[in-house]
Amino acid sequence: MTDSTEAVSQELDDILLDDLVEVQERTPGTEEPNLTPGQAVYDERRQNIIEAETTRVSGELDLSESTQQMAVSLFEQYAEQEDITGNALEVLAVACLYTACKVESVPLSPDDFANVSETAFTRVILLRRVKSIASTLGLDPRAFLDPTQYIDHYCEDLGLDDEVAERAHEILTIADEAAIGSGKSPTGRAAAAIYNACLELDRKVTQTEIGNTADVTEVTIRNRYQDQRELLTSSSTSSESKSNAEPGLEPEAEIDKSVDSSPETATEPLDQEVSDFSPYVGEAVAENLVSALKQLEQADESLVKACTETCKKAGGSGDLDELEADDVSLALAIIRQASMDLGHPISYPKLKRTHREHEEKIYRVTSDLDEAL
Repeated sequence: MTDSTEAVSQELDDILLDDLVEVQERTPGTEEPNLTPGQAVYDERRQNIIEAETTRVSGELDLSESTQQMAVSLFEQYAEQEDITGNALEVLAVACLYTACKVESVPLSPDDFANVSETAFTRVILLRRVKSIASTLGLDPRAFLDPTQYIDHYCEDLGLDDEVAERAHEILTIADEAAIGSGKSPTGRAAAAIYNACLELDRKVTQTEIGNTADVTEVTIRNRYQDQRELLTSSSTSSESKSNAEPGLEPEAEIDKSVDSSPETATEPLDQEVSDFSPYVGEAVAENLVSALKQLEQADESLVKACTETCKKAGGSGDLDELEADDVSLALAIIRQASMDLGHPISYPKLKRTHREHEEKIYRVTSDLDEAL
């Protein structure tokens, strides 16, 4: 467990360093401004400065009161454990606010904070403070590593549809499973995934437009894009080779494969197995599972069994109501989870086409379901 924590902490260090290097290249020679030093005021005055700056910046970024309160609490804990002599209080306030956003999964980047009016620091200064705060307080570094939180935010700003966002999420999932992009800035990885998704879905968006929205350089997008594209191309080639190759299967295996792919026989195990869904996830979700499975080419007996197991786990966890998902999205998330367990994830766009009227984003529900299980 310790080794795992240390590895994640090192990845956080790498990501922050990656951000710092990029910003230093874009803003060479930037000097840290002279603000209110932590040692220059009494404790009460210091607290007033922290609360005032936190409130001001939160108002500019439309952050909740709970996020503000967490930021103030983080500062108090940090000031107790770390000598803040020489640190500008205004910078520490915003750094604690950014850290609170990471803990609460609020999809704002360092640039969102650095660009607030009347702030006298750069992204590079902010990130240095964030690194110190996270390290001193022993915060879970994984909150800083997740690029998925930026996908919806960037797609909305770019005017891109849900299909692009879903494919971008899927690309990041594939990259994470292959450990591609470890130690790299999450904003750059998110931007590259959106660019890859736009290329695949024939959306006319340039690297410059995405870079301006995500506030990363085109060089960063190209580098992350190439890493992801190589992986996606490799995965596609591998899948195609497997489907076309004949690795000396036994006759029985060849017969079983042809039976599973037959529309006439593929529906039989579905009819036999789906009746087991409802005791665990309810009748409405079970009906949507049946409907979706019958429209998926991949819906063979192994997928149905995997869905059954997922339903059993989900029903046994007692957390389904907390997912706050509609019946359709929960059914599709179960199929997605089951296909992932089998090692052959079904794409979100493909799942979405089985029930076009679903209300939730499947990837969000899948993520919540995975955590609940």
